[in-house]
Amino acid sequence: MTDFYRAVIAKSDETVAAAFYIWPDKETRDKAWELSMKDPRVSHDPATMPFDGMRMFWGGFKPLIMA
Repeated sequence: MTDFYRAVIAKSDETVAAAFYIWPDKETRDKAWELSMKDPRVSHDPATMPFDGMRMFWGGFKPLIMA
């Protein structure tokens, strides 16, 4: 277990950002992901990304308590 800064090996002059999406269901998520990957505005060239993709991480979560 660690924090975001150590997880991404952040340097002292870097800022760590976190983001998340809440999807109504997996089907909607899968369809949106497929469409976004086909969008020509989404560049997959590591040389043009404004961040180091090798230090990025993601995960999926399952709610424990539903309000």
